[in-house]
Amino acid sequence: MSNNNKNKPKLSTRLKAWWHGYDVDDVVATESKNHNNAPAIKEEKANSAAATEEHKPSWLKEEEEAEYHFEDTSVAEYDAENSPEDEEEDDYDYEAMLKNHIPVKAVWDTERAHVAQMFWGDGYCGPGGPDNIINMTAELRINSRRTTMVLGGGVGGPVRAIQKEYDTEVDGYEPSEQLAKDGMEMSQEAGVSDMAPIIHLDLENATEFNRSYDRVYAKEALFTIEAKDKLVGAIANSMKEDGVLLITDYIATDSANLDNPLFQKWKLLEPYEPRPVKENLMESLFALSGLTLKSKEDLTGFYLHLMEQTREHAREVISTIDSSDESKLNTIKYMHNEAVLWDTRLRLLQKGDLKVMKYICAK
Repeated sequence: MSNNNKNKPKLSTRLKAWWHGYDVDDVVATESKNHNNAPAIKEEKANSAAATEEHKPSWLKEEEEAEYHFEDTSVAEYDAENSPEDEEEDDYDYEAMLKNHIPVKAVWDTERAHVAQMFWGDGYCGPGGPDNIINMTAELRINSRRTTMVLGGGVGGPVRAIQKEYDTEVDGYEPSEQLAKDGMEMSQEAGVSDMAPIIHLDLENATEFNRSYDRVYAKEALFTIEAKDKLVGAIANSMKEDGVLLITDYIATDSANLDNPLFQKWKLLEPYEPRPVKENLMESLFALSGLTLKSKEDLTGFYLHLMEQTREHAREVISTIDSSDESKLNTIKYMHNEAVLWDTRLRLLQKGDLKVMKYICAK
């Protein structure tokens, strides 16, 4: 075994660091220095937590204290409990992954979609779930007489949930060809391919859709789009008179520094390069497209809650995987990659560089 492999943190150690709430980069740096920096790391985490605590809603604080408290174990103590003798070595180069995982289109594949659904639930590659989707879209007043479109349909969980709840036709549009293919297969298996199709569409260059719609739900579909004005304009043109648009998306806060290292790391990890805009610019896009902003709501606390729930669930999922089984190695690597991605998103939300906003617009 090379010295590089000997000093490199094991994949299982990196995964467990994420489950316990530690920053992976801090763990890597600490291991290389024989864990001498553990007190400094804890102090930095405490300062960061104190800085963001005042921005959390009271219900989220109560939830964290009651349900999502992680054991206060130092990095040194944690590594002592998970010594090299207890775990298998792997040859996965985490640093190379960060350097080589450049965001390009079509990086989604069936294995990654499968792993994402292990975290978020069948049909979902991010925060949601059927109950949350129905609650989120309640204001749209969807019914069987109204045509509905979902942008950012993923593998179709939100599309099928809306179709089932309201017994109506719902077209899902997804920029990843692979996710759209997998999602359409899932709709076919569910017997709703006509009522809940998942359609591949390059949203960056979209100018029109299959038909006109009474209701539109854009689920985190805009933050990776460069020409947001064109897409919002295309959405507005697809809406019928008195149509209603619901958007949930990542928005850059007024104080956000998009050049900071954490944001740059996020750009490397996302399947499509993130391009979040600030709130005033997003709202100006609605007006330019002839849409009237009816209401807006900050959902950051709610999304943090969903992410913390998933972190707990992910710990349970990974505990069922036999890391010594070579046939599971690829799945574990995808799990690691997904964990790092969502941990980075979570930290940007906690630090106040990003927020999640909900907009209701009418034509």
